[in-house]
Amino acid sequence: MSDAQGDTPLRYERLVEDVRTILKRGKFDVDMAPIIDALEEVTFGGIRTDLIAERFEAEQKKRYFVQCKATGLAGAYEAKRIIDRWGRFDRPEKLQVDQFWLICGWGVSKRFRDVFRREGNPRYRMFTLDEFEEVTKHPYDYGAQATPGRVKQAPKRAKGAQPSARTKIGKTTLINRVQIILSSAALLALIDEKIELLEGARPNSDEAQKERDRALEQYTALRLELKQLSEDVKAFTKGETKEAAVVKSSKSFADGVRSWWNKGHEKICDKAFDMGMFFSAVGICHLSGATGNVGVVVSAALVGGRPVADVLKAAGKKLFG
Repeated sequence: MSDAQGDTPLRYERLVEDVRTILKRGKFDVDMAPIIDALEEVTFGGIRTDLIAERFEAEQKKRYFVQCKATGLAGAYEAKRIIDRWGRFDRPEKLQVDQFWLICGWGVSKRFRDVFRREGNPRYRMFTLDEFEEVTKHPYDYGAQATPGRVKQAPKRAKGAQPSARTKIGKTTLINRVQIILSSAALLALIDEKIELLEGARPNSDEAQKERDRALEQYTALRLELKQLSEDVKAFTKGETKEAAVVKSSKSFADGVRSWWNKGHEKICDKAFDMGMFFSAVGICHLSGATGNVGVVVSAALVGGRPVADVLKAAGKKLFG
């Protein structure tokens, strides 16, 4: 099955390679996981995302199942789906391992962590890539759940000093930082509402179930990218992170909005709630300098008397191709 809708094969390929590199630094033998059940195998763009890592620890050979996840993890639905998948594998006749590890290339929300810890097996562990790299530096430290926030931050600027920027995105972000933070908070609330509605839906066919899952994956990834952007903007304006972090998260969020539009612009234009979210998302992209001038595109079309849905289609085509 596909477990990465709304993402790119290149991002998955890089994540799997990064995880392999970290494991090899920790003296693990790494290989692709065996295909336990063809219907349950996770791939994206032909890239298999499951690994098996082995090494001797305290004179005993330990074996770990590693699942790589390039998108962010936010909702209870996503946590339960991964736990359920591992539960079907966690049997002697299918897969004999000491622990299951989930490595996420993006952020992990508190909601996801809480559900994962509450409903998962004690042998099920999850880490962001940064957390995983940190804990594997110390022998067997991964036996306990990783603690968020162990990533090093840039030194704080002197009191009273103003942050500076060299790039277009950095300069635009500093000018519009208040609007970006407020707009992001409002959009996050809308996305959370959308995710809750999708999690509560009960599709009555396999195709509808798949469509719901794809939508959940898309909104979950978009939420994590927006959350990261908001946090980076706050940190950058306080001098607690570098300009490169804001540039990266701004581009990642814009890519997420572009992917959302390219994969579902017809549905976006069909629902007022989704149209509102999309306008907000594009507005944030513009405020951060990651896209063209959305205000000019939309205003010009509205002045011409065109329907809102047609305006949205024109804006999406002009900004995202």
